This record gives sequence, C-alpha cells and structure tokens, in this order.
Amino acid sequence: GLSVMLGMGGQFSFAAVSFMGVGAYTVASLTNGRNGFIMETIPALLIAVIVATIIAYIMGLVLFRLHGTYFTFATIGLVQVTWAIYMNFKPLSGGPDGISGIPFIGIGNIKPASYSTWFYIIMGIVIVCMVLVERIRRTQLGRSLASIRDNEIAAQTLGVNVYKPKVIAFTIAGTLAGLAGG
Repeated sequence: GLSVMLGMGGQFSFAAVSFMGVGAYTVASLTNGRNGFIMETIPALLIAVIVATIIAYIMGLVLFRLHGTYFTFATIGLVQVTWAIYMNFKPLSGGPDGISGIPFIGIGNIKPASYSTWFYIIMGIVIVCMVLVERIRRTQLGRSLASIRDNEIAAQTLGVNVYKPKVIAFTIAGTLAGLAGG
C-alpha cells in the first residue's frame, strides 16, 4: 500500500495504521463470538477487507481535498481519531483490554500447526500483493500516479484527473492495510 501511495503517487500517508486496525478489529469481532455468532476466519477476513476498502474510499474522498503537507497532517489526525475510537469504544474494540478469544486462522478444520507453515502462507499472500502492485504500476492508473508524483501541475495541464487516481491509490493502500490487519 505504501508503494502505491508514496512510490507511485508521491503522497505520504500515515493512514495505513488506521486501516490495519479496521481489518484487525473486524476479523476479531466476527470470529470470537462476542456478537452472538462465530464466523469462519476466511469469510471474516474478506468482510474485513471490504469494510477497510469502503472506509478508505470515503476517507480518500474527504482527505484528498487537501494538498501536500496538509494531506499528510490530516492522515496523522485520522490515526489519532481512530486510536481514540479503538481505545474507548468497547463494543468495537474491547477498549484498552482488547478482544480475547480470537481463534487461529484456518480453512475449515485445516489449521497451520507450525511457524514455518505460517511463513509459507504469509509469503504466498505477500507475493500475490507484490504482483498486484506491479500490475497496477503498468496500468493507466500507475502512469497517472507517476505523472502526478513527478509534476502534478503538468499532469493536470495534460488532462490527467489528479483527484481520482489519488483516491483510488488511497483506497488500494487501505485495502492492503486492512488485509494486513486482518
């Protein structure tokens, strides 16, 4: 996500931490039974990614009304607001005590037993994300972000919509952060 935001688009954002929290607390709330039901881990992870994507899109629409350093400081403000929510809103996050009783990730009855198995699973997910980001770099979105990064005024003069690619990049970064948190 940072590669998409900073590497491709030249936008420095601290908001990934907030979206990691969204992913983590969504998966934890859906899988531990505290809401009256227990969901399998993989569907809960997919829901967490969807929730993080929706929130990232909405926040991107709002935050990219600001430019440059103002955007960066607004993302710091977003992190502070979400931290306050995570620490104080017990129905969502359990407050300062957090959420306990989160089961190990598994697909049906298959659960990874060792750290080496976990390593290969996580490495597979990382490789998929790397391929996705590299594919994005080669698309029109990636080229638009690169032109915005290099010279936003020149890109706008040449007809590049600078607002939309930034929001899409922020949403992709939020999606990947939600996946990491979950």
